[in-house]
Order: sequence, then C-alpha cells, then structure tokens
Amino acid sequence: MTQPQLAGIARSRSPLQVDRLTLATLTTAFSLQGSNLSFSRIEASPSQGGQITGAGTVKVGAAARLDLTFNGENLPGDALAATYGVNLNPDRLRLGNLDTQVTIAGRLNQLQTEIDWQAPQATYAGRGTVAIAAGQPLQLRDTTLAVNGGTVTGSGALDLPRQQWQTDLAIHQ
Repeated sequence: MTQPQLAGIARSRSPLQVDRLTLATLTTAFSLQGSNLSFSRIEASPSQGGQITGAGTVKVGAAARLDLTFNGENLPGDALAATYGVNLNPDRLRLGNLDTQVTIAGRLNQLQTEIDWQAPQATYAGRGTVAIAAGQPLQLRDTTLAVNGGTVTGSGALDLPRQQWQTDLAIHQ
C-alpha cells in the first residue's frame, strides 16, 4: 500500500483529563490518510455539564499544523471558572451557562485561538471575542455587556507577562 488509509470511531472508556477540565465522555470519528488526520465529529461532555462538539484536521510531520473548530453549549461558567481558580461570589457576580465557538489554527509553534462567547444568564449578560496568539497579548474584541439598563461595549489587550492592560470602553444608556 502506497497510500494507507485508516478510519474509525474512538470512545473514552473512563473520564479523561484535558488541562484542568474533566471530560465525562469523549467520542470522535476520524480518518488518517498520509499525514492528514481528520476528525469529522468530536463530541465531549464535561463532567460539570454542557456539551462540546467539533471537527477539524491535524497535519502531522515537518509542517505540522492544526485546524480545529469547537462549539460549546450550556457550559456551566461558574463551575468552569472555579476549575481554573477563579472563585466568583455568586451573590454579586454570576456567569451562568455559556455558549462558545472556538477556532484553533496554525503551526504548532504559532497557534492562534479565537473564542466567540455568549453569556446570556450572567449577572452582566454579554458576548464577545477573545483572541490568543503565541507571544502576543490576549485580545478582547467586540465585547458587549448589559449593565444597569444600558450597555458597555469595548475592546482591549491584556499582556500577562508585563502585567499591562489597555482597553477602550463606551457606555450607552
């Protein structure tokens, strides 16, 4: 065989740890042809709740790169924040369930991640985009929050190594 092909379905048999997130179940349909690993379906259920689906490709070898997309539905924002050490006071600030669309693309040493999020049940219901790129400040774009009968819109950059924050905000009543 000069061009072997492999296709299948993989299912987790027990909970799986991905970073700090525990996935109760993970199922994927995949195919491998040459140096391209394609995922036609990825389904995951975080142990805290919600559902994650996705698809994409991984090119292996010298020119390795990822092109993956994921959708998260009804993800419990408060529980996920606590998983990452962010403890919110539920009497003052609540995230509620989150919906997300995530794209991860690029060479392994130059990955770019874009997260579109919606938090309709949050104390300050909102939506926006977070962009993460290797060696670059975290970017917040097109962010809108509902606050006291009005809206706050903004964008900004967070440079964690330098502990610098830059933002442009507008308040609309």
